[in-house]
Amino acid sequence: MAKSILRWFLMTRIVLCLATNFNVLSFDYIQRFKKPVELGKCAYRYVTLRGKQQVFRQDCAFYEMGTSKFEASNTNDSFIVSLNEENLLTHINLCDGDAASYMGLLYEGECLAVEIGNMITFNQSTYIRAFVENYRTGIDELTVDWSPFEGFTHYYKQVYYLQKRSYGTYELIIAQMTFENNNQRNAAQNLVLTPPLLSDQMEVINEAVGTPQHIRLIRVSTAEYIQKFKDYNAENFPEVLYQIRSYENDVRRMRKMVKEDKSKHHLEYEFHPFANAVPEKSLTTRSRRLWENVTQMEIQTGKAISEAEHATERCKRKKKKLRFCQKIEKIAKGLKRLHRQLHNVRSRWYYLNSTKLVNVTSNRSLRYDHLMKAFENILHTCDNSKPHKKRRKHRRKSISSENPK
Repeated sequence: MAKSILRWFLMTRIVLCLATNFNVLSFDYIQRFKKPVELGKCAYRYVTLRGKQQVFRQDCAFYEMGTSKFEASNTNDSFIVSLNEENLLTHINLCDGDAASYMGLLYEGECLAVEIGNMITFNQSTYIRAFVENYRTGIDELTVDWSPFEGFTHYYKQVYYLQKRSYGTYELIIAQMTFENNNQRNAAQNLVLTPPLLSDQMEVINEAVGTPQHIRLIRVSTAEYIQKFKDYNAENFPEVLYQIRSYENDVRRMRKMVKEDKSKHHLEYEFHPFANAVPEKSLTTRSRRLWENVTQMEIQTGKAISEAEHATERCKRKKKKLRFCQKIEKIAKGLKRLHRQLHNVRSRWYYLNSTKLVNVTSNRSLRYDHLMKAFENILHTCDNSKPHKKRRKHRRKSISSENPK
């Protein structure tokens, strides 16, 4: 991953431009601040006091004046896709890096896309299908006819107000299938699935390849703030189909509900700066691809930590530890340190200048590749090695010959 990021930077010679607005999924915003936003109102933030670890919610008294206009526009972007590590954060709405950092959305929480990523496992035996729907009914937009007086713009630095708000719902149904082996998984992945419903596609997979050993269903709806998952075994496959069909009916119900009540269900927020003057070190828009790569590294590092901890426990339970397994403990510490560093980079994304951002993310990428490769090698060695069997000590039987009398 590190090499691809560096190569991409060298080839494209990134041109960075001024950051004029933030886009935030309303689900992410309301989940953190427990209330929606009105047009013209400035954004809540979680900020850290300088030199201290204390974090508090910063309210804002500024209010942008103007005239609002609602424009109805029914659009439905829905599709079914196979998810993998490369396209996960492309198809699942990932929060904007500058917005997440500026508002403190990553303080004791995460973006919806990352929470979903943490529920999913990518390996040689898993195949994941996802139904994604972005249904929008209209947009509210504020036309501003006022600007700060000359000489007072410094009061409005780092202050953003809600300029545009869309209405609708974001719906997800994800089915993660774990098969008995890699061949079965590849057979499922190579199927041409034409049915329009996820439930029908699951039936085709079951008939053509066989029943998955394990299935995880994930359901998300921003209209009713639903976020849940449930696990099933192979014998519960009929229940899986029933549940997916129930979710598909829910999606249709949500669509109808949102359409009938256009002004209630917020979908996405777009925040604009009060003043044209933007603070130094936060003028640049970061590449979406770079933000996705750093986020993906944090997700995979977190999963590797969990796997390393389990491997460490297995090693400790052995009567005689294998020397190479003891290295897992050291790698686990390195992964935890890297995980904290990656989260810190994402949390400070808005405040990092372009050069610092490129250097930090490139260094973390190299460290990530090194640790993940070492971890995979250790696990492979542990899986293919068996502990030495203890030799049994045979007692020599003493034969005493008795002279018959």
